[in-house]
Order: sequence, then C-alpha cells, then structure tokens
Amino acid sequence: MFDAKDMALRLNDIPVYSGYPAEIPLDDPQALASLPILTKAQLNGQFPMMWMTPALRAAIAADEVEYASTSGTSGDRLQIVRERNWWQSEYRRTYAVHPELALMDPAQTQKAVLTTSVCSSAVCWRDNPTYDQRIIGKTLHLNTAPDPNRWSAADVARIVDEIDRWQPAYLDMHGGYGAILARKAAAFGIAPPRHRPRVLTVSYDFASSAARRQVESFFGAKTHDLFGATEFGYAFVQTDDGFKPVADSSVIELLPVAGRPDLRRLVITTSKNRHMPLVRYETGDLLAVDADAPDRPIATAGRLKDCARDDDGGLVTPRDVDRALEATGAAPAQFQMRWNATSVELLAVSDPATDPAPWEQAVRGLMGNGRATTVRCVTEIAPEGSGKFAAIKHV
Repeated sequence: MFDAKDMALRLNDIPVYSGYPAEIPLDDPQALASLPILTKAQLNGQFPMMWMTPALRAAIAADEVEYASTSGTSGDRLQIVRERNWWQSEYRRTYAVHPELALMDPAQTQKAVLTTSVCSSAVCWRDNPTYDQRIIGKTLHLNTAPDPNRWSAADVARIVDEIDRWQPAYLDMHGGYGAILARKAAAFGIAPPRHRPRVLTVSYDFASSAARRQVESFFGAKTHDLFGATEFGYAFVQTDDGFKPVADSSVIELLPVAGRPDLRRLVITTSKNRHMPLVRYETGDLLAVDADAPDRPIATAGRLKDCARDDDGGLVTPRDVDRALEATGAAPAQFQMRWNATSVELLAVSDPATDPAPWEQAVRGLMGNGRATTVRCVTEIAPEGSGKFAAIKHV
C-alpha cells in the first residue's frame, strides 16, 4: 500500500526534495497539488548525489542496490538506483491488476519477452548469447538484434522455435517488433508458433492498431496494453474491463492538456523505489480519456515530445495519426509521420503499388492544408537509437 506518512518522513533526507513540507499527506490530492511538478530534465545530472541519504549510502556499501537507466537518447536517459530484485515486487503489484496475470506467480511463471536488444529492464545484449544465457530467472529474452528489420529467416525461425520450446504462459512484447516478426514470418513462409500464450501484452512503446492486429493473428491471443517506465514501474494495465491503474504504492494524477479535453498528462507519485521515491513526477506520457468520464483513461496516446503541431498549433499525437489512418479502412502495416514548418511526409510500410491518396487525405485532415503533404511507401522504417520506433518525428 501507499504509506504517505512514511514516504513524507523519508523525503526530508533526500536532497532533491529539500524544502518540501515535513509530513505532507502525499495521498491527499489537494496537498499534492501544492507541490511542484518534477520532470526528467530536472533529475538528469548529479546522480546519485541528489538521492544520497544515509540509508542509500549504507545500501550501496552493502551491495544491496542495482543500477539501471531509462531508454532514449543518451542526453535523455535517467539513471536509476534501487533495491536488488526490485522488479519481482513490481511484477507482483502489476499482475494483481489483471485477472489472468493475477493467477500467476511471477517468480514461477514461464514468461518470454520480445523487445529491443538495446535494453530491457534486466539485460542489454551487445553480442549473440545462447538460448540458455538469455533465460533470466523464469524469463526468456528472445531478441538479440538492434534492428528487427535485419532479422533473417534463420532469426525468425529461431524466435518461433524458442517460443515453442520455452512454452511461455505470458508473452510481453514491443508491438512493433512483434508485428515485424509476423510480417517476416509470412514472407519467409515460416509458420506461427504452435504454442499460444495465456496472456499477451504490448508495452515499451506506442503500438499501432495495425501492429496489434498482426501480433494477435500471429500469436493467437488478444493483446492488452501494459504501460509503464523504468523509473516508476507500471502505471496501467489494460484488461477486458478497461484500463486499470496499478495503484499499489502510487498515486496517479491526470492533468489537462490545453486544447485537448480528450487527453491527459500523466503525473505519478510513488514510493515503490525507497531509494528514489518520486513526488509529482511528470512522465511525459499522454493518455486518452473517456469523454463522459475524463478521469478514466482508455488508451495510451504517445509521448508529448513525440507529438506534432497542426497548422493551427494544435497537438497531434501518435494515437491521432493511427486513428486517422485506421479510418481509411486500410491502414499501413507501420507508419512514421515526419513534419516541420513547411512539409509533412508520411512513411508507410506497404506494397509500392498501394494507392497513397486516402492516407494523404487523412494526414491533411489532421495537420491541415498549409504544408506540402506527401506519402512515401517504403519496405521498412528504421528504429531510433533506443531501438524503439518513432511514430511521429520532427525533421
């Protein structure tokens, strides 16, 4: 549970919270609203001194901590220090929110992960480890390549074979990587895995509707969003009953977005990491909310820094682009919208013979007619340095 009093007492020892009121009730929305917003930019630099307390110094001396960093460009990465095996507790908190996952013990359940090789929460591959080397606890990490576009037939066959060999009850993946695997398997004539996971989640990045359909068809299971970040763990889990918050040990705030009543900015206060508790941390993520219940999220919408601006200065999110392309009735397998003050170009992974006119019209409907707008059909879109894909890119 979220122990607001205990966390408030500990804040007094942490340099980054110097000057915060003592024993402030952090689970009280009005009290929280009186505190400043904390951003990743404010936390970058001076690590770990801004977090150094007598308890953290003792834990480091006793080798009771582990270190990590968030994904992103080098200048955007946030360094993390936390208790060893922190993720096991986080998985238990998160699994409890999902009806199927709640039946699983994260320490005993066979799980497989398909995401970037640049970094997952537990490993970073810079070579070509064996099957056995990629099993960490009860989790098999499937990918070792920095760019899934470069997967060969042998790579795809290996991943499929390893899923059948490992028999994961739970498969967690980057939606774009799973969709590329599905498309490449079809192109190479490789059958989908015979094994079907009980739970299939898409996380790590915004997943387009087309990617999710391809993943669901290939793996024979419905996808559910799993939304979180390295610095605060998981915040929401999608279930058949909607988007559910991981409220244990956290307080979630949804702040308005100017001109977009259908969107909210995510701010989180969490005591999960006793060495780096976060107070009113603005994650940079946007959530779509129910028009009739604006405090109820219904989907991820992408990161604020990845949004575009239309001709009137209005915000355009990755989810907006995805929905506009879906409305054409034939969305591309993958997309990236590149924009600047004078032009908008949509890269669409599709057959070169595809008529791009409906997609161009959809983009104009979103962005306006004030810029040159083009659509280019491509065979692949390169990932960013983090290994993730940009749905919208300012160029």
